[in-house]
Amino acid sequence: MNDFSEYSIRVGTDAGYYGSQCTDADALRIAADVAKLIAGEFPGINITTGETAKAVAGPDSAVCDEIRDWVETNWMAAI
Repeated sequence: MNDFSEYSIRVGTDAGYYGSQCTDADALRIAADVAKLIAGEFPGINITTGETAKAVAGPDSAVCDEIRDWVETNWMAAI
């Protein structure tokens, strides 16, 4: 599958999620970098940012799980 346009995810911008030393500005930068990583791996996926993260949504739960697992494994590359 090369088109993930039927899937969506929201990346959290809450500084507390990224660690006690993280500032609000750092959290926004990290969230933007995480979004870029996700977009690079899953072309077409709809990515938003917001105070809280939101689970992956889409028509195929197995693909949602794949995306979620990939994000959980790779998000720290954005820090």
